[in-house]
This record gives sequence, structure tokens and C-alpha cells, in this order.
Amino acid sequence: MSNESVDRDGDIVLVAAFKRRLGIYRSHPVLLASHRHLDLQAQIGEAYDVKAVEDGLRAKFKYYVGEGNDEADWAFKLAAKGKAAYSIGFIPHAYEDLKPSATNKGARRRFTDIELVEISQVCVPSNRDALVACYEEAEEPDRELADIALKMFEAEEKGAIPYSVHGDTAKAPEDAEWDAGTEVAKADVAQLKKMCAWFDSTAPDNKTSYKLPHHRADGNTVVWRAVRAAMGALLGARGGADIPTSDKAGVHAHLAKHYKQFAKEVPPLKSYSEQELEALFIEKPAPDVTENYIRIRVRDPGDFREDSFRTVWISRAQGINSVQGKRKSPPQGHEGAMVVQSFLFMKDG
Repeated sequence: MSNESVDRDGDIVLVAAFKRRLGIYRSHPVLLASHRHLDLQAQIGEAYDVKAVEDGLRAKFKYYVGEGNDEADWAFKLAAKGKAAYSIGFIPHAYEDLKPSATNKGARRRFTDIELVEISQVCVPSNRDALVACYEEAEEPDRELADIALKMFEAEEKGAIPYSVHGDTAKAPEDAEWDAGTEVAKADVAQLKKMCAWFDSTAPDNKTSYKLPHHRADGNTVVWRAVRAAMGALLGARGGADIPTSDKAGVHAHLAKHYKQFAKEVPPLKSYSEQELEALFIEKPAPDVTENYIRIRVRDPGDFREDSFRTVWISRAQGINSVQGKRKSPPQGHEGAMVVQSFLFMKDG
């Protein structure tokens, strides 16, 4: 992270300068992005095994990857590729000014006692030597973790569309209607990449490659009902979304941020029973009251094959009927099964 070479600011920080107060940093070992100590999103990880050794300050880092902070994800990707650079933030307690000479190589100041406050990952460090160790020199477990993380990121780049493509966008009213077919029809490919959460990278110029839309084509407004439907499809509701398993974590992270936009609890990425999915994602409309009966919808009629509906008595004595049909995308092993779409309660008289 730091050694006794002259940095770009003309400063030298002696290794001994860290030793007296290094315990203060170890008690709160933050890793920041670009020295932004007032921004909570700028904490991208934490340091451990921090020590001042003969050739300089050394540390290892745990990045907060996959926890909802895009900066942490990107910073780790750079580090895993061996492309990271670091810089220290400190409070000086003692230093000496240096006079220009042929031996001090442009140094103007030498710090002899400092309090390390934070370490930052930066694009260009003051100390030219403050670079991440080469990937090839990392210990075997670290290389394994880096390989796993890089595969995750590469998978995300191939299919899952990151939230950062559009960032925070305006929200439609929470009860706004959503018609996916209409919105997709109005959009071109460039718009779809900002409207959807996944695309088939082998055919990026085809509109049919884009799935899980949740933004409007005009203005890119995010719609809660669309976000909820996309999350439901990702987790298996209504037949699920036909996307690679390796892409699902990236899609989930994208949609989770929209859930937080609407102050909703994010459903975990896991397996769900059909009943759990219905409870989470299937809206139950208000009863439909007519002159002869009260209809209570159980499932969306759009999920059923139109030619499969049948009316089946539940109890003639009590006047309870049901409308049943075959779903377009039934669970495996239930192909062809008749399922209740709605109940009809006949009125007296």
C-alpha cells in the first residue's frame, strides 16, 4: 500500500511512521473508493492482516461483493484482474521538510509519525508502487476466489443487465398498470437494454433476446408491477424465466435494487413452492359481483390455454361452481392437469 519511495506529491512516508498508531486503524479498517470518507456507498470493503514491514505497509482486503454496492463489485473485479491501485489517507503528527538535493529525488517532506485513517482503491495512486500484487503471485485460495468472482462478473456481462446501465430512474405510481407486450413493441434494441434485466448476448441486435422488461419505453420510468412480475418469473412464478442459472444472481441483484426503490422487502434468490410463489407474486383481484353470482379469481386467466376452460360444480346444494383450465406453463409432472382459475358463488333466487 505504501513504501518509502517518493510519491507524486513529493512526500515520503517512513515505515516507522505507521507503527506507533497503526492499532487505531486496525480497530476500524475501512477500504474506501477514492478517499470519499463522507459517502457510505464509498466503503467497498475492509482491510485485515494490516502490518508495517521492512519494505512498507502491507494489507489484505475483503471486498463487499454482491451486497448491493456496484462500486464494491467493480473494485473487486479490477483487483482480481491485478489492475487495482491504492492510496492511504492519514493525519500527520510529525514530519520534516526537506531541502532540494540530488539525493532526495524531488522529495519535499518526510513523514515520521502518522495516524492511518483509511486506505482507498484509486485509479492513480500518489505512490507509484502502491499496486495490487500480481494475480500469479497470489496464494492458491486467493486465486480460486478470484477465478470464481471473475466468472460471476463475466456471466453478468454476458446476460444479466446491470442496474448501473440506467441507474436510479423515475418511478411510476405504485398502482400504475403495466402491459409488457405494448412497451416492448414500442422500444428499439437500445431502449430494451435499459428496460430489461437480461438479454441473450449471442444475439444482442434481436429484440426477442431481451427479457424481464420493467421500464416504460417512453422516459424509462420503472413500474412496480413490472418489477414484481420480473422477480416472480426469475424465481419460478408462471412457468419461470428461461435464462441460464449462472445469470440469475446478476438479474436478482438488478431487480432487488428496484425493490428497494419502492421500499419493498426483497425475496431471496432460492427455490420456492408453488404456493409460496402464488402468495408472493400473484395479485388477487377484488371479487367480481354480477346479478347472478360472485366471482373470485384465483389465478390470472392469461396463464391458461384459452380452449381449455370448463365449468365444474363444487357443490350444487351450496351453489358453488369453479372455472378450471390447463395452464400454458404447468410445473413439471403436471402437464395437462386441470387447475382452478376462479370460483363462482351463485346468488340466491
